[in-house]
Amino acid sequence: MNVGASVKVHAGAAAEFVIVSIDGEDAMIESVCDDVPGRFPFHARLERLVAIES
Repeated sequence: MNVGASVKVHAGAAAEFVIVSIDGEDAMIESVCDDVPGRFPFHARLERLVAIES
């Protein structure tokens, strides 16, 4: 996975995120929806993220 990739936090998740940055095995991700209350980037383990095929 690379910066800018669209991902979900697990296979059954409905929400879509984008990878903002990668540091080792951790990624900083942020919601792709601009109108989400409390929208902010947060850390997630790369190994747990599921890529969204376009």
